[in-house]
Amino acid sequence: FDLYCSLEPCAMCASAISFSRIRRVYFCLEDKKSGGFINGPKLIYSKNLHYKPKFYYGFKENIFLDLMKNFFKKKRN
Repeated sequence: FDLYCSLEPCAMCASAISFSRIRRVYFCLEDKKSGGFINGPKLIYSKNLHYKPKFYYGFKENIFLDLMKNFFKKKRN
């Protein structure tokens, strides 16, 4: 299976993705605060994970950045 998401999965999600043996993960934006793949604990590089999915990121970043900002702006107002 492949997983598509707008934001980089957190550390707990990265572990669940590994345990589920999802082949590939595609995400649009990095999560600099609580990401689990390329930011934060970088679990995907951990020797403790037995299965390491391939991951791809940076697709249409500007579009999704605006989308996320507008979503949370509406939530706060």
